[in-house]
Amino acid sequence: MRKILLSGGLVAVLAIMVVGCLKDEDFEDQQYGLQVPAVNGVSFPEKLQSPVTKGIVAQSSAQDVTGPLLSLNTASAPSSPVTVNLATDDALVTAEGLELMPAGSYSINSLNITIPAGEITSDALKITIPNANSLDPTKKYGIGFKIASVDQGYTVAKNLSTMVIAFAIKNPYEGTYEAVGYLYHPSAPRDVHEDKEVLTVNATTSQVFLGDLGTAGYVAWFQVDPATNAVTITAAPGAAGAPYTMFTTGLPTSNPGYTPAWAGSAECNNTYDPATKTFKVRYGYLGGTGWRVTEEILTLK
Repeated sequence: MRKILLSGGLVAVLAIMVVGCLKDEDFEDQQYGLQVPAVNGVSFPEKLQSPVTKGIVAQSSAQDVTGPLLSLNTASAPSSPVTVNLATDDALVTAEGLELMPAGSYSINSLNITIPAGEITSDALKITIPNANSLDPTKKYGIGFKIASVDQGYTVAKNLSTMVIAFAIKNPYEGTYEAVGYLYHPSAPRDVHEDKEVLTVNATTSQVFLGDLGTAGYVAWFQVDPATNAVTITAAPGAAGAPYTMFTTGLPTSNPGYTPAWAGSAECNNTYDPATKTFKVRYGYLGGTGWRVTEEILTLK
């Protein structure tokens, strides 16, 4: 999982942005925000981007996700700790059109967050997903949070008091890959070298473009056997050129026959290497004048 670290400069920018929101001309009409500009406040500075999506891997082992960032909107950092009491709110999730995280599918370390003396932000709230395989990878889930109260005389910024953390389930293979290889074609053979997005279908299956033909609708599904790392390749639903055929032991020898045209050909045996996060594939489809076959080595960037 990636963790975003906030530099001092970015924290300052967030504080300025939030203070700017609180001092908007409309708070005098009590439309939102603090009622008195000089009053110290607490807020979710990421509210403007809510829901904030966190990618989680489809795996059975536990993984932690950083929850919403909290920020004190004050001219100077506090001299003593400030405790912010949060609560979850399901209505915020449904309002965003997201699925509620099922009961038992997550835990929160604490809804009472302390911002230490001398600090103005905290990312101490952690959400633990014990087994993401229990979630449906075709759905996007969410948890809604609201600031319930704060001590030390701080006031809740009404317009920045709620936000939603969303969860998108991705399998271990999702990401941007560098693809190198060769497309064998009866009349237009050519090198393949491009960046490709490998997208989650389910816990073991990913979607990827065939050769350099993805924009023409040639889309494959790669299913990895976690026990053997063998890759089973099929055409994605509705893909052009379906069905797709795997050539695991070598190139087709007829209709027409092909011989290796690049240095990596022998490696393309339809497997996945988890150590290097690399797919090595050889597959294709039968066109009107014979086989079109792509050999590719796709390495996670």
